[in-house]
Amino acid sequence: MRILHVIRDLDLSSGGPIGAIFSFAKMQADKGDDVVILTTDYQLSDYPKFDNITVISVPCTLKRWRYSSRFSHVAREQIERADITHVHMVWEHTTYGVYKLCKELKKPFILRPCGMLDSWSMQKGGLAKKVYYKMIAKQVIKSATALHFTSNTEQADSAKFTENKNSFVCGIPLKDNYIEKNPDPTVGNNSKSLLFVGRLHEFKRPDLAIKSFKIISQTHPEFELIIAGNGSEEYSDYLKSLVYDLAIEDKVKWVGLLNSDQLKALYRSSYLLVAPSMYENYGNVLIESLSQSCPIVLTPEAHFSEDLVRNECGAVAQAEENALAEEVSKLIQQPKLREIMAENARKYVEKRFMPDTVYTQLVSQYKTAIS
Repeated sequence: MRILHVIRDLDLSSGGPIGAIFSFAKMQADKGDDVVILTTDYQLSDYPKFDNITVISVPCTLKRWRYSSRFSHVAREQIERADITHVHMVWEHTTYGVYKLCKELKKPFILRPCGMLDSWSMQKGGLAKKVYYKMIAKQVIKSATALHFTSNTEQADSAKFTENKNSFVCGIPLKDNYIEKNPDPTVGNNSKSLLFVGRLHEFKRPDLAIKSFKIISQTHPEFELIIAGNGSEEYSDYLKSLVYDLAIEDKVKWVGLLNSDQLKALYRSSYLLVAPSMYENYGNVLIESLSQSCPIVLTPEAHFSEDLVRNECGAVAQAEENALAEEVSKLIQQPKLREIMAENARKYVEKRFMPDTVYTQLVSQYKTAIS
């Protein structure tokens, strides 16, 4: 099968959608599919390169919309050759361009909104987003052969903006280097590290993680907080000032943006992942953390929260520093419970996110769309 993935850019600092597209593409290429990723050259960074995946980039001539005057010409040829086009994200010119071309060429395309159609996301952006949704995005959604969500919660929360469009749920496959046979779930039990991984942006609430850690450190001074990720200079400076004002500089470690292998080692050596985001879909960070037997404490806004509790591989705390600190402290004080959660975490990932499982689900949806 020839599969075309389309996304606005491959800027790794953009977060989850970039990592996810490579997880899908690598899984498919390893199964023998002919896989192409079409994108713009906006902030084209040192993205992962694989011999069996073709990446085509076109010049980005308008940064805000990721507009490229060359996109339609290049995309037309690729869409004509593809059996199925899988476009990721909603609000960019690349998605609009796919919609127009697929409609003209009568070719199927699947749209993965990446959480951009849920109620929290739709509240952001003000009038401009509402107008764009009404004038453009609504037509794109209507024309898509199917919508691809990565969680049942995302699918349900987006329903009001998708008008009962045909959709399916399929998770993000675990990366190859995270797959291990018979891993030891007790590895992190004696760790004294709490971990935050993600873009340093206000919607990820790293400031809440820092404030709650201040409270935790008063009763558990042996623990440190490791922050992995980057963000704007202004917001990063704010976070560092906050750490200074709370007098915990010696307990907070900044490690920046790490590669996949470095993150894997960090998950394995940490006691817990703290993820207090205002919004969190089934992102790579959460799946990778669980795959390395690192339980998660997150906030109720995450689509993942219900599954996390149901499968007993983490805990949910209200988005308030005392509540978050209390939930983390409970697990620090109960290492046996943490060990049980760590073992459950790995089992949950093996059941839902192994490449063979995800591939079978996605191929079935592709065949349905093509037919």
